[in-house]
Amino acid sequence: VPLMIMVIALGGLAMTHLYNMVVSYGRYNTDFTVPLMIMVMKITGLAFALRDGRLLNRMETNPEKFKDTKLSAEQRQQCVRNLPSLLEYSSFLLSFVALFSGPLSSFTDYNDFITGNNLPEKVRKGLEAAPSPTIPALKKFTCSLFPLALNIYFLPSFPIQNLVEKDLLNQLPLHSHFLYAWCSGFFSRCRYYFAFVLADATCNAAGFGFNGYDQQGKAMWNLVTHIYPFSIEFATSPRTCIENWNIQTGIWLRRVCYERFPFYPRVATFLLSGIWHGFYGGYTLAFFSMALMTDAARKARHAFRGHFQSSKGLSVFYDVLTFFCTTVMMAYFMTPFLALRTDYSLSIWTSWYFSGHIIVVIALLVLPGKSGKRRLQKESGNGEKSDGELHPHSN
Repeated sequence: VPLMIMVIALGGLAMTHLYNMVVSYGRYNTDFTVPLMIMVMKITGLAFALRDGRLLNRMETNPEKFKDTKLSAEQRQQCVRNLPSLLEYSSFLLSFVALFSGPLSSFTDYNDFITGNNLPEKVRKGLEAAPSPTIPALKKFTCSLFPLALNIYFLPSFPIQNLVEKDLLNQLPLHSHFLYAWCSGFFSRCRYYFAFVLADATCNAAGFGFNGYDQQGKAMWNLVTHIYPFSIEFATSPRTCIENWNIQTGIWLRRVCYERFPFYPRVATFLLSGIWHGFYGGYTLAFFSMALMTDAARKARHAFRGHFQSSKGLSVFYDVLTFFCTTVMMAYFMTPFLALRTDYSLSIWTSWYFSGHIIVVIALLVLPGKSGKRRLQKESGNGEKSDGELHPHSN
């Protein structure tokens, strides 16, 4: 049943993506497609949570029959044992605080928020005051305004199409191309920083997002946090960028696909992410290239990092060097994600002589790395899957 729901939900979403490609090819549209993408994640996530809940009920009723069946700790915690009522389902699906741009939440987390089960026992009994979301919500709201201003005032000066259509840029040196691509990418990302941080603030303002207390006893409001802009912009590895971008979508991909698909889960997760995002060739080029770049970066880290840990100065130099390399390579490989069109993407990469791909291929072929046996087992479904693997979940 969950797979059937997945096919139907993705089928409907795919038709909207194709419709947008027909009526406005090569342009971003802010329309009903984004709320529909959120709903697809909610519906499919709930379907698999119900499957886990029913399986857990059977395991407890007849443990001998299901002794070889395993559920992870997270699957047990997130499972839904009883079919939600129509009101509960509608509230989860159409919650106004996360309807238009997310962030995504699981049904279990949302229901705990509605019922108050996400709060400490002393708070529920009235012995302590509930943690206040006012300060965290105001901080996030204020922080969201800065990237909004950057996007509004500077992005019109750096349209990615200029890398293809403007003869002036074709006369500029290669490093100027990269600088322009970075500016275009950064100011484009700012609109996502604004939308995702503001959505997180909206949830917090409604009281949703409390995630317990840290070691200092301070309330944490990061349960549905979708993005960490500073961690992305100052990342020293591609993996850091990926782990801090579109976080809830990455969790969804892991829960419904990566941890469940029996064969080559990374490939299956990539395909699911591609269908969910849309069918522009730029997405496919960016995702496949990012997967290669992440593998190359992992090998480079394994080969070189140990040589820079003998002193603090060398360690700082290594961090600065990897930050610079990550920034340049992310600007290179994520350009198709902005260009959308396949012809634009290939034209831009051609003007750069496919230099990023050449560097990545050389690194993959030349640099030594850890044994691939364990990863091969993970990819073929014969070993345990770790959360550290790459999940393609840009947005």
